[in-house]
Amino acid sequence: MLTSTFLYTLLPIIAASTALASHNPPHLRHRKLAEKVREVVQPESRSPPVAIQGRSNDAHADAHRIIKRSVVKKGQQCRPRATAVNPQAMAVASQSAPSSSVWVAPASTNSASETWSQGEGQQQAASPTSTWTEPSVSSSEWSEPTTATSDGGFSLTVSGLLSINDNRCGWCNSDDSQPNGSIDWLNCGVEGGGWTPPYVTMNQLIATKLDAHGVFAPCAEYIDRFNAYGQEFNIHPIMLASFAMQESTCRPEVTGGGGEAGLMQIAPPNCEDGHNCWDVDYNIRRGAQLFRKMIDDSGGNVLQAIGAYNGWPLGLTVGQATAAKSRGQCLSQNNLDYLYQYTNGWMQNKDANSMGRYFNLRGC
Repeated sequence: MLTSTFLYTLLPIIAASTALASHNPPHLRHRKLAEKVREVVQPESRSPPVAIQGRSNDAHADAHRIIKRSVVKKGQQCRPRATAVNPQAMAVASQSAPSSSVWVAPASTNSASETWSQGEGQQQAASPTSTWTEPSVSSSEWSEPTTATSDGGFSLTVSGLLSINDNRCGWCNSDDSQPNGSIDWLNCGVEGGGWTPPYVTMNQLIATKLDAHGVFAPCAEYIDRFNAYGQEFNIHPIMLASFAMQESTCRPEVTGGGGEAGLMQIAPPNCEDGHNCWDVDYNIRRGAQLFRKMIDDSGGNVLQAIGAYNGWPLGLTVGQATAAKSRGQCLSQNNLDYLYQYTNGWMQNKDANSMGRYFNLRGC
């Protein structure tokens, strides 16, 4: 009876093992068989399976999916796309649990020539999309649109307005019609105790570029000489051309009321022995040389030097400037509009003959 009962118990186990043999590997069959024996012999010892709560990793999975969409495969390598890093992926990854497999944006490497620095000892962090590279500028000629530009050592401001508040003469009152200041400011003192010009250097004056068109058309054949001698004496060519227009309208044959010669109206005492003051080449060069000496003698005050070229001494008054007219020497007067016409007219490529206030040479 006992034997038949034991065989009856083993029959289900043998049947189960036969069924499992077709899909379980041989090295695992003994485990499955042992489990079935335990279920039959000791059914009360088996406890119901307990479901194990898996660790929630949704945030990391979301980050992984977003990052995966932002890379492109080429061969066996995965490289980030050329677009910027997806901020959503970075936000999700930062909320995930720390892991050695979390993607970290590579630190940018910038050379000294690629990273903009602000002040000595300070360096601004730069990303690949915010790195500022200073543009290279190469220009060998004087250009009109820029400010404080130079040409071979001399410089003039070629746009904007003069901005000077002189201790004696006050604010220059410059505007679009008079970029180098008002006539009262330029002639400071002539209607009072005497001319005391405000201090202005040559590179502070506002000017335009010299060319052979417009009001300087009469000077067209002499532009090369203005350029050459301006370079030699460190004077901007438009200033030499402005003297030629102011003094003689660029006519080399003109003789002034006091015997002044040619294009630049060189006074007889300033013509060197052995030179022809009406010779154009010598005349322009001598005028540039004299004006350079006037600038140096005035301590760099270009307004004082411009006035001196027309014979203005410091302390000049209106009465002194016009005194020659009463002596029958009308053309020997000092032109009281000279500074205004020169700086706000000719130097701006404008016809200056009608500019000013005094016009004390009209009718001479």
